[in-house]
Amino acid sequence: LPHAITLGGPGFLEEGLAGGRAVGSGALVLDLVGMNGAVLGRAARAGLGDRWVAGAPILVTSETGLGASRADRLQGVEVVLSAGDAVPVPAQERAAAFWRSLGMRTTWMDPRDADARVAWTVLLPQMISNALAGALHAAGVPRGDLGPEVEGMVTLAATEPRRWEALLEAASPTVGTGMGSVQRALRVVGDLLARREVDRVVEFR
Repeated sequence: LPHAITLGGPGFLEEGLAGGRAVGSGALVLDLVGMNGAVLGRAARAGLGDRWVAGAPILVTSETGLGASRADRLQGVEVVLSAGDAVPVPAQERAAAFWRSLGMRTTWMDPRDADARVAWTVLLPQMISNALAGALHAAGVPRGDLGPEVEGMVTLAATEPRRWEALLEAASPTVGTGMGSVQRALRVVGDLLARREVDRVVEFR
C-alpha cells in the first residue's frame, strides 16, 4: 500500500506535497485531486516526481459529507492513473493494486490526455448544469416544476464551487473550447427553430 495519500482536492495539494517529503524516498504518494498533469508537474518541481502516481476516481456527484458515504460507493468506478517516467514500474503496479483493492477499475493514461478527459467529461457538464440552472432561475421556474430528466441535468449545479473551482482554473483552456462548441451547437438549434425547421432540430446531434 502507498505510504501517503493526499486527501481532498486541489486546495489540499500543498499539504500533500509536504506529506510526500515527510514520508521518505521509498514512499509511494497518491492523490485525489483530479488533474493529473497539473499535479505531476507540481510533484516533479518539488522533487517528488519519482514517487507520485496521480489519479482520482471518476465519480461526479453533488453529494458531500458522511451522509454520502457507503461501502459500495467505489465499486466498479474508474480511476485514471498517470505517472512520470521516473516512477518505477513496480511502484506504478502498487498504486494500481491499491485502487483495485477498493473495488475500482484502473486505467493508465498520459497526464495531458487525462486532464483533457476531465475537462470534457466532468468540468464542462458542470458548467452547462450551472448555466441551465441559472437560466431556469432567471425565468422564474420553480425547482419543484422540473421533471426528473431536467432535475438530473441541474443537479450538478448544487455542487459546492470549492470542489471544482481549482480544477476549472487548471483546465480553463480546454473547458473554454468545450463551451465554445456547446455555444455553436445552441446557435445552430436556435437558427433552425427560427426557421421553423423542427424536423431538423429533432434530428440534431
